[in-house]
Amino acid sequence: MLDFTRVSPESVGISSDVIRTFLSRGKALGLHSFALLRHGRCVSEAYFAPYAQNKRHMLYSLSKSFTSLACAFAVQDGLLRYEDHVADFFPDKVIPEEKRDLRVEHLLSMSVGTETTDRFQGIDWVQDFLSAIPEHTPGTVFRYDTSSTFMVAAILSRLLDRSVECYLSEKLLTPLGIDDHFWELSPEGYARGGFGLNIRLRDIARLGQFLLQRGCWEGVQLLDPALIDRSTQKQIENGTPVPGKPCDWAMGYGYQFWRCEPEGVYRGDGAYGQYCIVLPLQDAVIVTNAGTHDMQAILTEIWATLLPAMGAPMAENPDALAALRLAEAEAHIEYPSGTPLPQELCGVYTLGDRTLRLSLVGDALHLEQMNGDKATLLLRAGFQRWIECGERAYAYACEGNAVHLREVHHLTPFGHQHTLHIEDGTLREEVTAFAGCVDPSYALFRTTPGSASILW
Repeated sequence: MLDFTRVSPESVGISSDVIRTFLSRGKALGLHSFALLRHGRCVSEAYFAPYAQNKRHMLYSLSKSFTSLACAFAVQDGLLRYEDHVADFFPDKVIPEEKRDLRVEHLLSMSVGTETTDRFQGIDWVQDFLSAIPEHTPGTVFRYDTSSTFMVAAILSRLLDRSVECYLSEKLLTPLGIDDHFWELSPEGYARGGFGLNIRLRDIARLGQFLLQRGCWEGVQLLDPALIDRSTQKQIENGTPVPGKPCDWAMGYGYQFWRCEPEGVYRGDGAYGQYCIVLPLQDAVIVTNAGTHDMQAILTEIWATLLPAMGAPMAENPDALAALRLAEAEAHIEYPSGTPLPQELCGVYTLGDRTLRLSLVGDALHLEQMNGDKATLLLRAGFQRWIECGERAYAYACEGNAVHLREVHHLTPFGHQHTLHIEDGTLREEVTAFAGCVDPSYALFRTTPGSASILW
């Protein structure tokens, strides 16, 4: 198994100070976790509390790279070919003539020919996809389309008569030591393929190292190197690089992998900064989980700070290493600014038709809902620290008569800041986003449409 015992960066040719500089920018970049491997050894690993090593994180479209590898294993097992026609796998579906030349390789290279993408509205995602008439000849035009990846998962599920997750567990996840995972399902019961996989950061690093080793793991060739190469090399043009501007989304697309601007580098990536970056020339892997809308900023910082620093082994620097390890240990999502809850703000308040009580227990703020004399604890929040409450964590600070509560959904990229304004025995709630986490503005995180209230 891949050993995550950290070695000094200097021993593998990187300065500890450089990595610490990168981590110091982690909050601005929206990082939730980060790991750097070089020469098969873990150099740095950091989790921005409340995110932690033992917790899964949503991958979003980084799931696509796993689906691509599941398809590669199926090709290796002789179950299908990249050149197979998609229609042949769905004899029970209505397929227009214009769609009958569509092949598996077109699904993987995001070149199915339709301008309308991401068809996930009905209860039959397969039929919705197959019914769409292509405007372009398949294989000629790149259009990013997550429903194409879903179709790969649906094909594999039909071929295997079991889930893609089960097949991939046997072929890849279990051999790599990835044992804590789940994949969200479509209405038909298929893995969503293009999104929906949830695993830990170290498991993303294992994937990256497997790719770097071209399908070899602990001396066993699990997957033909030629299939790794075919999946990660450019299969279609996906844009025109503009000199002087970042162009990591225009360097070519493989089979669910993106080519990057630096020579030889490729990546799997998911919304809000979920990255598995493979650097063959540097013999390195960089992985992140994050919560940012500016995904390019993470890549730009890696190219500018970490990539040029990779060289030959250098003299050890104990002081710099100690400073790096301290930075890794102390990393955290930024707390709200202000003071602890003053005693005079403790009390019972109304918020709409609810009665709430604010109190201080030790250094933790307690927010309770009152029903007569009965109190139900809604949350606990720490001052200058995070306190976990199920799948969320809270930190708070006060500013005048306002209580700022930051809430992080620490299995996701998402978070809110709730400001409770205390006015004449009542609370008024204001909900905003904050740097480091993305506002969860879709229904998964709401109890009623339009509601982002802390009182779910």
